[in-house]
Amino acid sequence: MNSFIKYGALAAFIGGSIGAAQADTAETKGGFKIKTDDGRFEMSIGGRIMFDLYTLSEDDDALAFDPAGSGRNAKFGSNTAANDERSSTYFRRLYLTLKGKAYGWNYKFEPDFAGNSTNNTSGSRDIAFQDVYISHAFGPGGEIIIGQIKPFRGMEELTSSNDITLMERPFASAAGIFNGGSSREFQQGVFYKADISDFLFGAGFFDLRRDNTRPTEGLGYNARAVYAPFRNDGQVLHVAVSYTDENPQTNGNDGTVDGVGSAFGYAGRRGPSVGAFTTTGGEHATTIGGELAGSFGPATLQAEYMLQKLDQSVGSSQDVVAWYAQASYFVTGEAKPYKKGEGAFGQPKAKNDFGAIELAVRYDSGENKDSNAACNVTIPAVAASGTTAALPAITVLATECSATALTLGANWYVNPNVRFMLNYIMGENDRGFAKDKPEAITARAQFAF
Repeated sequence: MNSFIKYGALAAFIGGSIGAAQADTAETKGGFKIKTDDGRFEMSIGGRIMFDLYTLSEDDDALAFDPAGSGRNAKFGSNTAANDERSSTYFRRLYLTLKGKAYGWNYKFEPDFAGNSTNNTSGSRDIAFQDVYISHAFGPGGEIIIGQIKPFRGMEELTSSNDITLMERPFASAAGIFNGGSSREFQQGVFYKADISDFLFGAGFFDLRRDNTRPTEGLGYNARAVYAPFRNDGQVLHVAVSYTDENPQTNGNDGTVDGVGSAFGYAGRRGPSVGAFTTTGGEHATTIGGELAGSFGPATLQAEYMLQKLDQSVGSSQDVVAWYAQASYFVTGEAKPYKKGEGAFGQPKAKNDFGAIELAVRYDSGENKDSNAACNVTIPAVAASGTTAALPAITVLATECSATALTLGANWYVNPNVRFMLNYIMGENDRGFAKDKPEAITARAQFAF
């Protein structure tokens, strides 16, 4: 019934938008767009298809040995039975994007029909909404946005999935530092951004939820400032800082308190992950971020550093650090364009009919600086051999708790709509007494318009 209502609403929205516009002009360059001659009404239709392959090579030596001498051991990380089914193909994204304007107001409506299929083991698929908002110009170079978008935090986080250099976002994004506890990739609230001269400002006050999560997860606010003094073709300098405060609240449905924190997937999206820590008792999480990037002809360099403080209702706060350094180079000579209004890079225009070839590398690091508890391993209680006596559960205490990933990538931009991607990931989770070192190969066929 819910799916019927969602599809019906989507059909009504499309039909209503087209009917309201009564466009006199239609354009098809780069997509489908209709608008009235007076420019008061406008609507465009776009979308993206991303079909992924993921293969995981587990680390068979990732064992936590029993220090008490019982001969038992516990597997952790990539070396678990649950990971045997992670190598597969799947649709990573299936977007239909509707956007336009009416009476001076802009709108965007973007459902993802792939839903949660990448992590869903039940075989079901829900529609998840990405950007859904209305907006209006406000102040010099400014725009006020009401609805659901990504808060303004991080360069690679705000880069469109059509344009990201590697298949997965880095640890310093909602794929890592904002990944623990409640989902925090898209948030609902009121946002403002302004593009003035060499500067870009963004700020938002939002609920810690997106469309498919429960409605009482807390509140947050965020701000980002970007300075880009050089934006010539092939010559770009980007410097930015951001600040985020998140305050989880009691869930009204069951009385529990949601937490927020960090979790790092160190072998790609479908691979193993380690949770660094979350807040407890409804305490705050604050995150400070810094960005530095530059484009020099066919070469692009960028790096981000984020420090997250996770307050605890009992005990001291926890500091989690995530950072990455990334480089890419177009062997065919293209340069990445810079999108000043987003403070992020886009896709290049190929110089020849064959398309553009890009090689890339990134190193990710994530670590809790105050505690290793998230990397402890518990060996369950079992019956002793030949007796009915139970051997007690044993907890192996980690002396380290960090995750790293080295990703190598190659991109072929066939044309403005089609791209093929190939990534090789070498991950590591260091627990002191043992390490988990899985490897993954991922590939993507992408069509976007």
